[in-house]
Amino acid sequence: MLRCSIERNRRQVCTAPLLLGLIGCMALAGCGKDRSLHEIEKEKRSLDALYLTAETGKEITAPATKGVFVDEETGELCFPAYMCANPDCPGKKSGDRPFLFIHRDVLLRAGPGGKVVCDEIPPGKDPVEFIKSRGGFLAPTCPACWKVRKARSETPAQKQQFIDWARPYTFPETAKRVEELEQEYQQRRKSR
Repeated sequence: MLRCSIERNRRQVCTAPLLLGLIGCMALAGCGKDRSLHEIEKEKRSLDALYLTAETGKEITAPATKGVFVDEETGELCFPAYMCANPDCPGKKSGDRPFLFIHRDVLLRAGPGGKVVCDEIPPGKDPVEFIKSRGGFLAPTCPACWKVRKARSETPAQKQQFIDWARPYTFPETAKRVEELEQEYQQRRKSR
């Protein structure tokens, strides 16, 4: 009897770490627990995005939901980064990374205490003309391409092509994770 008890305890001692390891791996892989759609969306919103300061172009990584903010170090406004997908963009340097720029909202400025302040369009002013008068664009526009474009003689299709080439920049690892989360989201929706 004592021998059987010792043998049974030896098997339990040997299998316990294996079982705990398996449970740990399942937890790390997300097995055994379905995340809610809300949790998946929350993770997507928390993923990193690239921001650029308005004056010096300093790169800052922050959650994609941060929006426009004031950089504590430089006191400059930070805007989400855009990229130019024009294959002939004059701003593109050698390498794989596209030319990066910001779509600056010319009505925003850094205020006291690191707050973002929004100026108002004066009454009676045409908003489009007012924004243009401050050097702003209505749509994201690559500044490197803008310098060489002949905007006055462009057809509507040519103008649209330049608009389409200006896209929000996404870190490659963020894009990969968003794709994984989209798959998880779709699978979760189907299992409901």
